[in-house]
Amino acid sequence: LYRGLFDRVEEWCTCRAGKVVFNSQFTRRTALATFPALASHPQAGPDSADILHPPVADAQLSVPVSALPHVTVQTVDGTETVDLLASLLETRTLVSLNRFERKKNVSLAIHTLKALHHQGMEDIRLIIAGGYHSKVTENVEYLEELKQLTVQEGLSSAIWFMPSISLEVKLLLLQRGVVFLYTPPNEHFGIVPVEAMFCGTPVVAVNNGGPTESIKHKETGFLAEPNATSFAEGVTFCLENVVTMSNTGHKHAKDNFGQDEFATALQANLSTGDQRPVPSSVATFTIVYLTILAILLFPVWIAAWVMHCLGCAWGMIIGCMLTPSLGLLLSLVVMRGSKSTTTRRS
Repeated sequence: LYRGLFDRVEEWCTCRAGKVVFNSQFTRRTALATFPALASHPQAGPDSADILHPPVADAQLSVPVSALPHVTVQTVDGTETVDLLASLLETRTLVSLNRFERKKNVSLAIHTLKALHHQGMEDIRLIIAGGYHSKVTENVEYLEELKQLTVQEGLSSAIWFMPSISLEVKLLLLQRGVVFLYTPPNEHFGIVPVEAMFCGTPVVAVNNGGPTESIKHKETGFLAEPNATSFAEGVTFCLENVVTMSNTGHKHAKDNFGQDEFATALQANLSTGDQRPVPSSVATFTIVYLTILAILLFPVWIAAWVMHCLGCAWGMIIGCMLTPSLGLLLSLVVMRGSKSTTTRRS
Protein backbone atom coordinates (compact mmCIF):
# COMPACT_ATOMS: atom_id res chain seq x y z
CA LEU A 1 0.00 0.00 0.00
CA TYR A 2 2.72 2.47 1.01
CA ARG A 3 4.90 1.99 -2.07
CA GLY A 4 1.96 1.89 -4.42
CA LEU A 5 0.54 5.14 -3.04
CA PHE A 6 3.75 7.09 -3.42
CA ASP A 7 4.48 5.62 -6.87
CA ARG A 8 1.11 6.90 -8.10
CA VAL A 9 1.51 10.30 -6.41
CA GLU A 10 4.99 10.66 -7.89
CA GLU A 11 3.72 9.64 -11.31
CA TRP A 12 0.88 12.16 -11.11
CA CYS A 13 3.20 14.98 -9.98
CA THR A 14 5.78 14.19 -12.66
CA CYS A 15 3.14 14.15 -15.38
CA ARG A 16 2.06 17.63 -14.28
CA ALA A 17 5.55 19.07 -14.81
CA GLY A 18 5.90 21.55 -17.62
CA LYS A 19 9.32 20.16 -18.44
CA VAL A 20 10.76 16.72 -17.74
CA VAL A 21 14.44 15.95 -18.28
CA PHE A 22 16.51 12.88 -17.43
CA ASN A 23 20.14 12.46 -16.48
CA SER A 24 20.61 9.71 -19.08
CA GLN A 25 18.80 7.70 -21.72
CA PHE A 26 18.99 4.73 -19.35
CA THR A 27 17.18 6.72 -16.66
CA ARG A 28 14.47 7.71 -19.13
CA ARG A 29 13.85 4.10 -20.09
CA THR A 30 13.65 3.15 -16.42
CA ALA A 31 11.29 6.04 -15.62
CA LEU A 32 8.97 5.20 -18.49
CA ALA A 33 8.84 1.59 -17.34
CA THR A 34 8.04 2.67 -13.76
CA PHE A 35 5.64 5.49 -14.67
CA PRO A 36 3.84 4.44 -17.90
CA ALA A 37 1.76 7.63 -17.97
CA LEU A 38 4.91 9.61 -18.70
CA ALA A 39 4.89 8.20 -22.22
CA SER A 40 1.98 10.54 -23.03
CA HIS A 41 3.94 13.62 -21.90
CA PRO A 42 5.15 15.33 -25.11
CA GLN A 43 8.45 16.29 -23.51
CA ALA A 44 9.15 13.04 -21.70
CA GLY A 45 8.04 10.28 -24.04
CA PRO A 46 10.24 7.87 -26.01
CA ASP A 47 10.78 10.43 -28.79
CA SER A 48 11.96 13.20 -26.48
CA ALA A 49 15.57 14.33 -26.65
CA ASP A 50 15.66 16.10 -23.29
CA ILE A 51 18.67 14.51 -21.62
CA LEU A 52 20.59 16.65 -19.13
CA HIS A 53 23.77 14.90 -18.05
CA PRO A 54 25.11 15.95 -14.62
CA PRO A 55 28.26 18.11 -14.66
CA VAL A 56 31.58 17.55 -12.95
CA ALA A 57 33.17 20.07 -10.59
CA ASP A 58 35.66 21.07 -13.28
CA ALA A 59 37.30 23.88 -11.32
CA GLN A 60 37.94 21.56 -8.38
CA LEU A 61 39.24 18.72 -10.54
CA SER A 62 41.60 21.06 -12.40
CA VAL A 63 43.75 21.68 -9.32
CA PRO A 64 46.66 19.20 -9.36
CA VAL A 65 47.52 17.48 -6.08
CA SER A 66 51.28 17.88 -5.87
CA ALA A 67 51.81 17.20 -2.18
CA LEU A 68 50.02 15.00 0.31
CA PRO A 69 50.94 13.87 3.82
CA HIS A 70 51.42 10.17 4.36
CA VAL A 71 48.11 8.31 4.51
CA THR A 72 46.98 5.07 6.08
CA VAL A 73 45.88 2.22 3.84
CA GLN A 74 44.38 -1.12 4.78
CA THR A 75 45.73 -4.46 3.63
CA VAL A 76 44.52 -7.96 4.38
CA ASP A 77 47.06 -8.11 7.21
CA GLY A 78 46.35 -4.77 8.88
CA THR A 79 47.25 -1.16 8.10
CA GLU A 80 50.23 0.64 6.61
CA THR A 81 51.26 4.28 6.44
CA VAL A 82 52.40 5.13 2.92
CA ASP A 83 53.50 8.04 0.78
CA LEU A 84 50.57 7.77 -1.61
CA LEU A 85 51.81 10.28 -4.17
CA ALA A 86 55.22 8.62 -4.45
CA SER A 87 53.61 5.20 -4.70
CA LEU A 88 51.30 6.29 -7.52
CA LEU A 89 54.25 7.76 -9.41
CA GLU A 90 56.40 4.65 -8.97
CA THR A 91 53.83 1.86 -9.46
CA ARG A 92 51.20 1.45 -12.17
CA THR A 93 47.96 1.59 -10.19
CA LEU A 94 44.38 0.75 -11.10
CA VAL A 95 41.76 2.64 -9.11
CA SER A 96 38.26 1.52 -8.12
CA LEU A 97 36.20 4.20 -6.40
CA ASN A 98 32.75 3.18 -5.13
CA ARG A 99 30.76 2.82 -1.96
CA PHE A 100 31.44 -0.47 -0.22
CA GLU A 101 28.15 -2.07 -1.31
CA ARG A 102 27.62 -5.41 -3.01
CA LYS A 103 25.63 -3.88 -5.86
CA LYS A 104 28.76 -1.99 -6.90
CA ASN A 105 30.35 -5.32 -7.91
CA VAL A 106 33.83 -4.28 -6.71
CA SER A 107 34.90 -7.93 -6.67
CA LEU A 108 35.15 -7.64 -10.47
CA ALA A 109 38.11 -5.29 -10.00
CA ILE A 110 39.91 -7.94 -7.94
CA HIS A 111 39.24 -10.63 -10.53
CA THR A 112 40.50 -8.24 -13.22
CA LEU A 113 43.79 -7.73 -11.39
CA LYS A 114 44.17 -11.49 -11.08
CA ALA A 115 43.65 -11.86 -14.84
CA LEU A 116 46.28 -9.18 -15.53
CA HIS A 117 48.78 -10.91 -13.24
CA HIS A 118 48.16 -14.13 -15.16
CA GLN A 119 49.14 -12.23 -18.30
CA GLY A 120 52.47 -11.28 -16.76
CA MET A 121 51.61 -7.74 -15.57
CA GLU A 122 52.47 -8.49 -11.94
CA ASP A 123 53.79 -4.99 -11.31
CA ILE A 124 50.27 -3.50 -11.31
CA ARG A 125 48.62 -2.54 -8.03
CA LEU A 126 44.92 -2.02 -7.32
CA ILE A 127 43.53 0.55 -4.90
CA ILE A 128 39.92 0.03 -3.81
CA ALA A 129 38.58 3.20 -2.21
CA GLY A 130 35.24 4.81 -1.50
CA GLY A 131 32.41 5.57 0.86
CA TYR A 132 32.36 3.56 4.07
CA HIS A 133 30.82 3.84 7.51
CA SER A 134 31.60 1.49 10.36
CA LYS A 135 27.96 1.57 11.54
CA VAL A 136 26.60 0.45 8.15
CA THR A 137 26.51 -3.35 8.32
CA GLU A 138 26.84 -3.90 4.58
CA ASN A 139 29.89 -1.64 4.39
CA VAL A 140 31.65 -3.61 7.12
CA GLU A 141 30.67 -7.02 5.73
CA TYR A 142 31.53 -6.23 2.13
CA LEU A 143 34.96 -4.83 2.96
CA GLU A 144 35.73 -8.05 4.82
CA GLU A 145 34.43 -10.12 1.89
CA LEU A 146 36.71 -8.22 -0.50
CA LYS A 147 39.69 -8.83 1.76
CA GLN A 148 38.90 -12.54 1.90
CA LEU A 149 38.64 -12.65 -1.90
CA THR A 150 42.00 -10.89 -2.12
CA VAL A 151 43.59 -13.66 -0.04
CA GLN A 152 41.88 -16.38 -2.09
CA GLU A 153 43.23 -14.88 -5.31
CA GLY A 154 46.75 -14.58 -3.90
CA LEU A 155 46.82 -10.79 -4.27
CA SER A 156 47.49 -9.79 -0.67
CA SER A 157 50.52 -7.66 -1.53
CA ALA A 158 48.96 -6.06 -4.62
CA ILE A 159 45.75 -4.51 -3.25
CA TRP A 160 45.23 -1.59 -0.89
CA PHE A 161 41.88 -0.69 0.65
CA MET A 162 41.08 2.94 1.44
CA PRO A 163 37.60 3.40 2.99
CA SER A 164 36.28 6.89 3.77
CA ILE A 165 38.86 8.88 1.84
CA SER A 166 39.20 12.65 1.88
CA LEU A 167 38.53 14.84 -1.14
CA GLU A 168 42.26 15.44 -1.57
CA VAL A 169 42.97 11.69 -1.68
CA LYS A 170 40.12 11.17 -4.14
CA LEU A 171 41.55 13.83 -6.46
CA LEU A 172 45.00 12.29 -6.25
CA LEU A 173 43.67 8.85 -7.14
CA LEU A 174 41.71 10.24 -10.08
CA GLN A 175 44.69 12.22 -11.35
CA ARG A 176 47.47 9.68 -10.84
CA GLY A 177 45.84 6.28 -11.41
CA VAL A 178 46.80 4.77 -14.77
CA VAL A 179 43.34 3.27 -15.43
CA PHE A 180 40.05 3.73 -13.60
CA LEU A 181 37.84 0.65 -13.14
CA TYR A 182 34.09 1.27 -12.93
CA THR A 183 32.42 -2.02 -12.08
CA PRO A 184 28.73 -1.28 -11.16
CA PRO A 185 26.17 -2.57 -13.69
CA ASN A 186 23.09 -0.60 -14.74
CA GLU A 187 24.16 2.72 -13.26
CA HIS A 188 21.75 5.52 -14.15
CA PHE A 189 24.62 7.82 -15.04
CA GLY A 190 27.80 7.47 -13.00
CA ILE A 191 29.62 10.74 -12.36
CA VAL A 192 32.95 9.28 -11.21
CA PRO A 193 33.96 7.92 -14.65
CA VAL A 194 33.44 11.42 -16.06
CA GLU A 195 35.58 12.86 -13.27
CA ALA A 196 38.30 10.33 -14.09
CA MET A 197 38.21 11.25 -17.78
CA PHE A 198 38.38 14.93 -16.89
CA CYS A 199 41.52 14.17 -14.89
CA GLY A 200 43.01 12.38 -17.92
CA THR A 201 42.56 8.83 -16.64
CA PRO A 202 41.10 6.28 -19.10
CA VAL A 203 38.09 4.35 -17.80
CA VAL A 204 37.12 0.71 -18.15
CA ALA A 205 33.40 0.37 -17.39
CA VAL A 206 30.58 -2.13 -17.79
CA ASN A 207 28.93 -1.81 -21.19
CA ASN A 208 25.45 -0.86 -19.98
CA GLY A 209 23.68 1.98 -18.21
CA GLY A 210 24.98 5.54 -18.03
CA PRO A 211 28.65 4.87 -18.92
CA THR A 212 27.60 3.92 -22.46
CA GLU A 213 26.56 7.57 -22.88
CA SER A 214 29.55 9.23 -21.23
CA ILE A 215 32.44 7.05 -22.45
CA LYS A 216 33.60 6.90 -26.06
CA HIS A 217 34.63 3.30 -26.60
CA LYS A 218 38.35 2.95 -27.35
CA GLU A 219 38.70 6.73 -27.43
CA THR A 220 38.23 7.91 -23.84
CA GLY A 221 37.83 4.48 -22.25
CA PHE A 222 36.77 0.92 -22.85
CA LEU A 223 33.23 -0.48 -22.52
CA ALA A 224 33.63 -4.07 -21.38
CA GLU A 225 31.44 -7.02 -20.58
CA PRO A 226 31.02 -7.62 -16.82
CA ASN A 227 33.72 -10.27 -16.52
CA ALA A 228 37.42 -10.30 -15.67
CA THR A 229 38.58 -11.33 -19.15
CA SER A 230 36.86 -8.43 -20.87
CA PHE A 231 37.91 -5.93 -18.20
CA ALA A 232 41.53 -7.11 -18.43
CA GLU A 233 41.35 -6.62 -22.20
CA GLY A 234 40.12 -3.09 -21.59
CA VAL A 235 42.92 -2.32 -19.15
CA THR A 236 45.52 -3.61 -21.60
CA PHE A 237 44.06 -1.49 -24.40
CA CYS A 238 44.07 1.63 -22.22
CA LEU A 239 47.66 1.07 -21.09
CA GLU A 240 48.79 0.71 -24.71
CA ASN A 241 47.05 3.96 -25.70
CA VAL A 242 47.22 5.87 -22.44
CA VAL A 243 48.63 9.17 -23.76
CA THR A 244 46.12 9.56 -26.58
CA MET A 245 43.18 8.42 -24.46
CA SER A 246 44.20 10.71 -21.60
CA ASN A 247 44.15 13.80 -23.82
CA THR A 248 40.98 12.78 -25.63
CA GLY A 249 39.20 11.92 -22.38
CA HIS A 250 40.01 15.25 -20.76
CA LYS A 251 38.77 17.21 -23.76
CA HIS A 252 35.63 15.07 -24.05
CA ALA A 253 34.71 15.54 -20.37
CA LYS A 254 35.52 19.25 -20.42
CA ASP A 255 33.53 19.97 -23.59
CA ASN A 256 30.47 17.90 -22.73
CA PHE A 257 30.23 17.66 -18.93
CA GLY A 258 31.57 20.98 -17.63
CA GLN A 259 29.50 23.23 -15.40
CA ASP A 260 29.25 26.00 -18.00
CA GLU A 261 27.90 23.54 -20.56
CA PHE A 262 25.43 22.20 -17.99
CA ALA A 263 24.25 25.72 -17.09
CA THR A 264 23.66 26.53 -20.76
CA ALA A 265 21.69 23.31 -21.32
CA LEU A 266 19.69 23.83 -18.12
CA GLN A 267 18.75 27.37 -19.09
CA ALA A 268 17.65 26.16 -22.51
CA ASN A 269 15.40 23.56 -20.88
CA LEU A 270 13.94 26.04 -18.39
CA SER A 271 13.03 28.46 -21.15
CA THR A 272 10.74 25.90 -22.76
CA GLY A 273 7.91 23.77 -21.47
CA ASP A 274 4.48 24.50 -20.09
CA GLN A 275 2.02 22.99 -17.65
CA ARG A 276 0.64 19.72 -18.93
CA PRO A 277 -2.77 18.20 -18.05
CA VAL A 278 -2.50 15.03 -16.04
CA PRO A 279 -3.55 11.93 -18.04
CA SER A 280 -7.13 10.96 -17.14
CA SER A 281 -6.11 7.36 -16.41
CA VAL A 282 -3.67 8.51 -13.75
CA ALA A 283 -6.21 10.93 -12.24
CA THR A 284 -8.88 8.21 -12.04
CA PHE A 285 -6.49 5.69 -10.54
CA THR A 286 -5.29 8.25 -7.99
CA ILE A 287 -8.85 8.99 -6.80
CA VAL A 288 -9.75 5.31 -6.53
CA TYR A 289 -6.52 4.39 -4.80
CA LEU A 290 -6.70 7.24 -2.26
CA THR A 291 -10.35 6.45 -1.53
CA ILE A 292 -9.62 2.77 -0.87
CA LEU A 293 -6.65 3.63 1.32
CA ALA A 294 -8.71 6.12 3.32
CA ILE A 295 -11.47 3.52 3.84
CA LEU A 296 -8.92 0.97 5.05
CA LEU A 297 -7.28 3.39 7.44
CA PHE A 298 -10.47 4.79 8.93
CA PRO A 299 -11.39 1.72 11.07
CA VAL A 300 -7.78 1.47 12.23
CA TRP A 301 -7.99 5.12 13.31
CA ILE A 302 -11.26 4.46 15.19
CA ALA A 303 -9.77 1.37 16.88
CA ALA A 304 -6.70 3.35 17.93
CA TRP A 305 -8.75 5.98 19.71
CA VAL A 306 -10.94 3.30 21.35
CA MET A 307 -7.71 1.72 22.67
CA HIS A 308 -6.70 5.14 23.98
CA CYS A 309 -10.03 5.54 25.80
CA LEU A 310 -9.48 2.13 27.38
CA GLY A 311 -6.14 3.31 28.76
CA CYS A 312 -3.73 1.92 26.17
CA ALA A 313 -0.89 4.36 25.52
CA TRP A 314 -0.19 2.86 22.10
CA GLY A 315 -3.72 3.79 21.06
CA MET A 316 -2.99 7.48 21.43
CA ILE A 317 0.35 7.15 19.61
CA ILE A 318 -1.17 5.30 16.66
CA GLY A 319 -4.16 7.67 16.57
CA CYS A 320 -1.92 10.75 16.53
CA MET A 321 0.15 9.25 13.73
CA LEU A 322 -2.86 8.33 11.60
CA THR A 323 -4.88 11.53 12.09
CA PRO A 324 -2.80 13.82 9.80
CA SER A 325 -2.30 11.00 7.27
CA LEU A 326 -6.02 10.26 7.11
CA GLY A 327 -6.83 13.95 6.89
CA LEU A 328 -4.38 14.37 4.00
CA LEU A 329 -5.83 11.39 2.14
CA LEU A 330 -9.40 12.63 2.52
CA SER A 331 -8.36 16.13 1.38
CA LEU A 332 -6.67 14.70 -1.71
CA VAL A 333 -9.73 12.60 -2.53
CA VAL A 334 -12.03 15.64 -2.23
CA MET A 335 -9.71 17.88 -4.28
CA ARG A 336 -9.20 15.33 -7.04
CA GLY A 337 -12.91 14.50 -7.12
CA SER A 338 -13.89 18.19 -7.30
CA LYS A 339 -11.37 18.83 -10.08
CA SER A 340 -12.59 15.85 -12.08
CA THR A 341 -16.21 17.00 -11.73
CA THR A 342 -15.32 20.54 -12.83
CA THR A 343 -13.41 19.18 -15.81
CA ARG A 344 -16.30 17.03 -16.93
CA ARG A 345 -18.75 19.94 -16.64
CA SER A 346 -16.46 22.13 -18.69
